Amino acid sequence: MTRVQHNLGGIQGLGPVWNEPRVFVEPWEERIFGVHVAMMGLGIWTWTELRMKAEGMSPIGYFTNRYYEKWLGGIEAFLVEEGYLDTDEIEARTAEILASGDAGPPAAGSPTATTEIVDYLWRGDSPKRDVPATPAFAVGDKVRPVPYEPWVHTRLPGMLQGKVGTVEIVYDGAYHLPELEPDGAVKGPSPVYLVRFDPVDLWGALAEPGHAAFYADVWEHYLEAAS
Repeated sequence: MTRVQHNLGGIQGLGPVWNEPRVFVEPWEERIFGVHVAMMGLGIWTWTELRMKAEGMSPIGYFTNRYYEKWLGGIEAFLVEEGYLDTDEIEARTAEILASGDAGPPAAGSPTATTEIVDYLWRGDSPKRDVPATPAFAVGDKVRPVPYEPWVHTRLPGMLQGKVGTVEIVYDGAYHLPELEPDGAVKGPSPVYLVRFDPVDLWGALAEPGHAAFYADVWEHYLEAAS
C-alpha cells in the first residue's frame, strides 16, 4: 500500500497547515528528541529509518498524533523489530508509569556512549557526501519532476510532479537521499538543485496574485529535462 500521508498539501491537497512556532510543546517531547539523538550518535539508526517508521503508521494514527508522538511510534517500532525491547516490556513499563504517575529519571549511560553522543552533536549530520558529482542540469535549465507513485518516504512534494520549473542554483556536491528503491536498496547520493516554479503552474486559479514564486530543493533522481 502506498504510504504518502506525510505529504501534506501535496498529493492529497490537504490544508491549510497549522504551524506551531514552539520546537517543544510538552516536556516529554524533549526526551523523545534526546532518545533520537542518542540513537543517531551511537549509530543505532538513521534519519531514513526514522522517517520510514514514523510514516509507516496508519493514516488515522498519523493525522491524530502529535509530531513527536510519530517519532515515539517510529522509535518504539524500530526497537521492537531490532530486538532491543519487546512489546510485553513496553506494556508493563507503561502500566507501571500510569499507576505511579512518575516515569522516574533514566539510568545514566556509559562514559563511552556519552562521548559518542556528544561527538555526534558537535559533528552534526550533513546529508552531503564526499563523492564525485556531475550535475546533469545547469542554472537556467527547464526541468520537470517525473510523476511517480511513492511507496515510502519521498522528498518530492506531490504537487511538483509533472510541473515545469527552472533551475536557480546547482548545489555543490552530492547529497544523500533518504528514500529506498522498491527492492529495499538505498538510493545513491545525488546532485540537488534549487528549482523555481510559477505558482500558477502549480495551483492554477487558486494561486495568489502577484510576483510570487515557489522554490524547492529537488534531487536529480526526480528530474528530467523539459523542452
